Amino acid sequence: QERELAAREVKGAERIVADGRWDRADAGSNLEAYNSKMPLFSYILAEFSMVLGMAPMDCIQLMTAVLGTVCVIIGFALAKKLTGSDAAALGCAAVLALHGFFVYATVAAWKEGLGILFLLLTFLLFEGRADPRKRVLLALVLMLLPLTHHLTTLVAYAFVFIAVCAESINRWRTDRLDWNWTVCEATTLAAPAAFAYIYFSSVNMEFFSEVNNANDAALLGSAIFLGAVVAIVLTMPAMSKPWFIFDTKPGVVSASLLFDEKSLALLVGYGALLLNSR
Repeated sequence: QERELAAREVKGAERIVADGRWDRADAGSNLEAYNSKMPLFSYILAEFSMVLGMAPMDCIQLMTAVLGTVCVIIGFALAKKLTGSDAAALGCAAVLALHGFFVYATVAAWKEGLGILFLLLTFLLFEGRADPRKRVLLALVLMLLPLTHHLTTLVAYAFVFIAVCAESINRWRTDRLDWNWTVCEATTLAAPAAFAYIYFSSVNMEFFSEVNNANDAALLGSAIFLGAVVAIVLTMPAMSKPWFIFDTKPGVVSASLLFDEKSLALLVGYGALLLNSR
């Protein structure tokens, strides 16, 4: 099975090494044509092959091992940045290095391993986007994702959108929202998203046509909206206030306590689950 997975990804790299390019019109099968729509993994494998002087099939496991190692390093750096604790960062790296699914996903010979690397890199760069250099790198990674893996692209864009919405609301509540910050945040996501839309449309990506219809787009939008609401609620200072049913202080329960952002989050969550079940 591993060799079959490797053969699927290696075919494009072999064409690149032999011809210097990979044209979808030259694809020998539907699977190869599908892989050629997300060619970044095969191009990196071809470069790796030429640098080492080895056939793509012989060096693909070495390359995926390198990608998996880099994923663990990025996980360590992300945990260190979020917690400030060396112990927590080391624990995160250990979990990533030893967890069966992550090990399989990052060392198997497929493009998803590169997608996970870019996804973790997106998380790390997003935390440091106050630095203009890291913001540019974040935009670059977001633009490379459509060339890597379509589902990872969707997850990364949804994460950035939800996180930006949550921070925008919190800045607005504390009067710290300004136009410069808003334009930078919008551009960081809008430019890669526009590129992804144009690219997926131009190559006729199968999954893109499935989520581009009204019903699936509404479901996807609802899921992202629910994620944004939950993120906003979890990061609000109001979360430190007790829910009215747990407030033991004497007094009259006001309407603002009976229906606040927490109640809204519960209603939206229940509504999304109800619609999904239908």
